[in-house]
Amino acid sequence: MDLRTGTAVQFLAGAVAVLPVALLTEHGLPLPSTATSAAALAWIVVMNSVAGGILLFVLLRRGTGAGVSGLLYLVPPVTAVLAVPVLGQPLEPLTVVGLALTLVGVVLVNRQGRDAADKAATSASVSVRESVGSRSAS
Repeated sequence: MDLRTGTAVQFLAGAVAVLPVALLTEHGLPLPSTATSAAALAWIVVMNSVAGGILLFVLLRRGTGAGVSGLLYLVPPVTAVLAVPVLGQPLEPLTVVGLALTLVGVVLVNRQGRDAADKAATSASVSVRESVGSRSAS
């Protein structure tokens, strides 16, 4: 399935499931009343939802599931770093330690996933060569 089609189907299914609950519990569907809030809503819809979903599927096609899910652990550290210039929050020493530990973990997961994929590709090519060699010998 095409990435755009798959993403659209997932968002549509999610909207159908969540919209009735949101209408009942949120007392209607409040829409943004200012340009700033409309821009914030557009950013969340386009960047966080659509672009994030498509990026996830692109990464899944190119890498392993473990490697891609490992990348999701980078969301909190990136958010902490972005909070410094955007929100003016200080970057505490304990936060830096957490950032470093998270980065080390993601690198280890992705390296192990890459090594496993390389081994699988190597063993597959060896078995193909052996099967081709045994056919030509007979």
